[in-house]
Amino acid sequence: DKSNTLGEFAVNIDETFFKNNTFSVSYVNAKTFILMLANEKPLNFTDGSVVALENVLRNCNKKEFHHIYPQSYLKSLGVNNKLINSLANICIISRGPNNSLSGEKPSLYKTQMPSDTQKLKEIMNHALCPEDIFHDNFNKFLEERLELLVNKANNLMLNN
Repeated sequence: DKSNTLGEFAVNIDETFFKNNTFSVSYVNAKTFILMLANEKPLNFTDGSVVALENVLRNCNKKEFHHIYPQSYLKSLGVNNKLINSLANICIISRGPNNSLSGEKPSLYKTQMPSDTQKLKEIMNHALCPEDIFHDNFNKFLEERLELLVNKANNLMLNN
C-alpha cells in the first residue's frame, strides 16, 4: 500500500531515434519500430493489398521489410550505410512486392504502384510515409518521414 513512481519518467522520442538506429530484426529498437509500423496495418506498395502481418511478425524475416529509398540507389549517391539502413528508410511490405521493387529509385518503382491517386495516398499513409516520396530527393523524404514517425511515436506514448 505504498506509493511508487514506477512508470513516472519522461520519455521523448525525436528524429535521432529513427535516424541513428540501424534496422536489424535482432535489435530491440527495430522490433519496437516494426510494431509501430504493424499497428498502421501496412499495405503492399504494388497493389494496395493488406500485408499478412502474422507472417511478418512471426518470422521477422528481413525480406518482409523494404528500403523505401533502395540501398543501391542511395549508395550511388554516396549516402552512408548507417543512414541507408536507418529505421527512417524502412517500411513493411510482403516479400513478392519487395523483390519486384528492389533497386529502383522511387520515381521508377512508382510505375509498379496503383495509378489511382487515392489508393496511392492510402498506401503511403499506412506506411507512415509522406504522400509523395517519388521526387527522388532522399533528404526531403527523410525530413518529411522523420516528422511523421516522431509524431506517431509520441502520440502512441501519450495515449497509452
